[in-house]
Amino acid sequence: MPDNAFLRVVVPEDHAVIADITVRAFVQVSIDAHIERRYGLLNDTSWGERKAKAVLGEIGANPEGCFAALLGDKVVGYITTSVDEEAGIGRIINLAVDPECHGQGLGKRLLCCAFDYFRKRGVPYYRIETTTDNEVGQALYPRCGFNEITRQIIYFMSADEAAEWTYPAEKA
Repeated sequence: MPDNAFLRVVVPEDHAVIADITVRAFVQVSIDAHIERRYGLLNDTSWGERKAKAVLGEIGANPEGCFAALLGDKVVGYITTSVDEEAGIGRIINLAVDPECHGQGLGKRLLCCAFDYFRKRGVPYYRIETTTDNEVGQALYPRCGFNEITRQIIYFMSADEAAEWTYPAEKA
């Protein structure tokens, strides 16, 4: 990691930059981005707007468990987390590094920061999910100790596409 890099808890002044990083980092791998490429905007909102709003919601829900990576005074990445106390699982919800800053060890450092946060809370298990087209994540997560458990397929359709599968209501 570069000498001028450091990590800290996300602060409200980071939100706009985090929203921008979110869109640039997830454009090729977001499920909703794939849906939008096929179906267009959903309800007049872009996948990026919805994704950025979700990330900011994660920060609001667990501000002490969300961390920013900075190069000098510029935010260039972040990680959001949550903890399922009942199951004892620390979940890494989103991890993003500005694409221009890939390859500098920032993602690994953000993961380690989340691991430290979970350890301090006594959380025994950690979870992260990624899509099959996220080559960066698929390379990084096993290097950081994660074990692949399963793969999931996402299906999607419009109401118009579902119309042909609608059966007439049964007569009373």
